[in-house]
Amino acid sequence: MQDWDIQFYWPNVPDCRFVHRLLYALVVQEVRYNTGGYPGQYRIIPINPNEEIAQKATSERECTERLADIVNLYAGFNPSTTELSIRLAYTEPADPIHFNLGLVPADESGCRVRLTVVGNEVQTDDRFQSFVDLCAGVFERVGFPYGSFRSEHDDWIPTTFASFLQERLRRVAFLSAELSDEFGRRLLSAPTERTVELADEGIILVVTSGPVEGGDRIQEVNEYLELIQS
Repeated sequence: MQDWDIQFYWPNVPDCRFVHRLLYALVVQEVRYNTGGYPGQYRIIPINPNEEIAQKATSERECTERLADIVNLYAGFNPSTTELSIRLAYTEPADPIHFNLGLVPADESGCRVRLTVVGNEVQTDDRFQSFVDLCAGVFERVGFPYGSFRSEHDDWIPTTFASFLQERLRRVAFLSAELSDEFGRRLLSAPTERTVELADEGIILVVTSGPVEGGDRIQEVNEYLELIQS
């Protein structure tokens, strides 16, 4: 089964304050480093490949506190040109979901945030929905403008509101209040698997029940969005 991402766009350079807030949004939802039988590992990838740092946890002890040290190392590089990758485990499910957190600089002085799972980590609808809920908590706590499901064959998430609105909706879409206003309240009636309205009036559209099937439902929702925008 193919890998896939939930990607978010952040319109600013990811300084340490942002990275700490992002990691807090994960840890508060039971995400841990070096646990669940999944060794913790991170990579800091600057432009100069000779300066790359890659480390793997040497003990089996859960050591989420190490995330602060990783951020401090990352702070020694230029965040507008440096990638960060951390292997993590979402331990709220009885069988933890392992995923990779990535920060990837964008040309427009912002960055893309990726939460990537290997397909066989999320084979059931329940696990897919659990991971979407984790990403929803990150979206709301950090305050991203938008986010989207991406398969390994999809392009990167766009870096402007206009470009994001022009692309076809995928399995999951995260819309800030500003973006939701572009569609109006009828967006809440889209024929999705479930639609979540956030406290700040942002909206999450979970179009399908799982990560593979449901192509007809995706088509139906896109036709509905075209209708309410016409």
